[in-house]
Amino acid sequence: MLEVLFLLARSRIYLRLHADNTIQSVIITSLPGPQHVKDVYHSILREGELPALEEERLFIDTSTIDPASSREIANAIQTTSQGRFVDAPVSGGVVGARAGTLSFMFGASSQTGQFLDRVRSV
Repeated sequence: MLEVLFLLARSRIYLRLHADNTIQSVIITSLPGPQHVKDVYHSILREGELPALEEERLFIDTSTIDPASSREIANAIQTTSQGRFVDAPVSGGVVGARAGTLSFMFGASSQTGQFLDRVRSV
């Protein structure tokens, strides 16, 4: 099992990689605001090409941010061919978390049946 740990410290992202230097095929973020999300994803992409994987890498963001920021991030991921971005804001807040009733809404640029099934399985 691979682990990915994101720490936003002084605008720098640190990834804890597995010994073979590969990153998981699914990277999930949940951050307080749009600028935090942009900083994380642009920092990941700025580091250069990520290691190749057998399946397309998914970047799933569960932050509740504005559509323009989500489109900006999706475009950056797509233009660098690093994977696919899934905008998946969570709804329910603290009350929903305590009750176990959080809801995720997700959207991406291409929603084929197979792609949707893969996102749902996460």
